[in-house]
Amino acid sequence: MTSIVNLMQTLYPSRELIDGGDLAEHFIALAESSKIDAFDNTILDRYKAEPQFLERKMLKSILSVCDIDIQPELLNLYQQQMNAAGASQGSEQVIMIDELLSYSFISFVMTVFSLNNDTSSANFERCVKNFVVLLDLQGRRKEIGTHSVDDLEKLMLMPSNLIHLSMDTYWTAWTFVIGHELYHLTQHDDNDQMQEELNADRYGYQVLMKMIDAQRNGDIPDDLRAFYQELYLSPVMLFEYFKAVDWYCGLIGHERDYVDYPSPERRQEQIFDLFESEVPDWMDTEQGNELLNTFLDTVEILIEQVRIKYEMDKLDIILGE
Repeated sequence: MTSIVNLMQTLYPSRELIDGGDLAEHFIALAESSKIDAFDNTILDRYKAEPQFLERKMLKSILSVCDIDIQPELLNLYQQQMNAAGASQGSEQVIMIDELLSYSFISFVMTVFSLNNDTSSANFERCVKNFVVLLDLQGRRKEIGTHSVDDLEKLMLMPSNLIHLSMDTYWTAWTFVIGHELYHLTQHDDNDQMQEELNADRYGYQVLMKMIDAQRNGDIPDDLRAFYQELYLSPVMLFEYFKAVDWYCGLIGHERDYVDYPSPERRQEQIFDLFESEVPDWMDTEQGNELLNTFLDTVEILIEQVRIKYEMDKLDIILGE
């Protein structure tokens, strides 16, 4: 019997493996030339040899901290489905995260933080263009791509603290997604699919809270320290991207219906509802609330710009159509 891992690797490519680290090497060199010291060049060779080594190390840490007694294989593949999934076959268990989801969310977070940091006309234009691509090419058509590589590179060259914040936001949301899939692999849920997805979200959020607590207690290795309490609402930021894509699809006449799965709005609502039961009493939530509000305000600015450009028939120019 063909293993799930072999089957998925046969069906879907990995852009990271195909790329071989060339893009990462180029961007790190660009950052260094711009005197941005947010990247550790010593891990580049390791990344080029094994692009997913950090994800696998992070997964191992999550399983240990949360005392989860399975060892699923982690696959990052380009399935063009903007999601993650857990699968089992006998004793084999796999968590698959689409590279499209990883790439798009990192780009989304960096776009929002970049605009919040630099509102100059040049960067404002770059961020709006990238946001349009995030909504249409990556969100609706589900293809990794960009309007302009040069614009994207300039957008990403933020101060080191914002690059760290962007990546920590990504890793905390990624942990929530991993926790969600671990629920599907470890729990036998008799609820309907809608409720099962909400239960998996609750479990994913519990996993994130445990990782934040573990870092507070010094139980997370230095190279995996992304679990800062001000990012306790990063899953809300993740679902904000899906909300924005839904809004855009409605704008251009491609309405989305949620029949078997909860909408991004419903999933955000549940995370807010989990405040009393899952957020520990020791956590100072003020900074996290301020960060989220700033993030959401900036997303609203970007959405308004897309609406204006749509009404002025300028979206096709940005998308090259």
